[in-house]
Amino acid sequence: MRIIPFHSFKKKPQRGVVLLFVMGMIFLISIVVVQFLNLATREIHRRGRFAYEGEFRVEAMNALMLAMAVLHECKSLDKGIYSPLQGWGDPLGYAHYQLSEGWEGTVRVYDETGKLPLSDQTNPKALNLLFMELGFNASEASMLTDSLLDWMDTNDTARTNGVESSFYERLTPPYAAANGPLKSFRELYLVNGFKERFFDERGEPNERYRAFAQAVSFRRPKGYVNPNTASDLLLRTLAKLYNFNYEAAKARLDGPDGQRMTGDDQSIRSITHLGLKTAPPGQSLDWWCSLFRVEVVLSRGDVAYRLTVLLERLPTPKKKKASSFSKKNQKEEPFPDAQFFWGGLVE
Repeated sequence: MRIIPFHSFKKKPQRGVVLLFVMGMIFLISIVVVQFLNLATREIHRRGRFAYEGEFRVEAMNALMLAMAVLHECKSLDKGIYSPLQGWGDPLGYAHYQLSEGWEGTVRVYDETGKLPLSDQTNPKALNLLFMELGFNASEASMLTDSLLDWMDTNDTARTNGVESSFYERLTPPYAAANGPLKSFRELYLVNGFKERFFDERGEPNERYRAFAQAVSFRRPKGYVNPNTASDLLLRTLAKLYNFNYEAAKARLDGPDGQRMTGDDQSIRSITHLGLKTAPPGQSLDWWCSLFRVEVVLSRGDVAYRLTVLLERLPTPKKKKASSFSKKNQKEEPFPDAQFFWGGLVE
């Protein structure tokens, strides 16, 4: 009989356990490597954006200086600025300026004076007519007008068809009225009545929102309106507010071809062009641009940059009697003055 040694019954090492252990370690190391690469990529992207942003900012500021120079030249040649027909709406085209090699972009100048100033001091009748021109009935227009004015005013007394913070605090979630000017048109979403009428079911702005945003300016708390750059919606509103002929004004602004901003257009430069004999009270209409929005959009490769600037025309100093020496050394009106600007790379 054969005797089998005792040590022959010992279990042999299981190679599968070792293999699983090795694979687990490789998996954990790969996770660490991936996280490290992600952090490194973000840091490289951040540093790259910083380097790009400096170059874009310089190019954008050059474009802004060009726009300011074009505005100044138009003012000097025409003794004032009243319409983009003068050429300042497209500074690059006006100056026949070419961006540096490899750069693409546009520079546009818009007249904020062609919009109804929006604040708690806005004429309620003007707002009411504007909402009715947007297609709302009298009841809706009154509710939207009072709610918006209540949102912006500093008191807690609700208008006849408006609401104050006591209404918003009962909503879920609760919040309070701004009691101050709008910061952006998106804020309208919070104002009573606007969510259902100016936004779709996904909370995105609709056509009425966009038309309203083109007709009013929360950047101007008060001031006159320049009909030369007013939208058709605002022009119809002004015609009803001041009782002038909208069709006649539109025909003058559109010219024989019926299209705005073409060579046959004419500008409105006096009350008689609106068929009025006397100016509306409070100097509510005027023909001069005083606040501009400049938008610079640049791109190079797959990187884009946007700069938005507000420029204000400073009032012309009153003429005073002075010696010939002082007149000779008198400085020109600094025009225009940059109020504030914001910009950055576009994601």
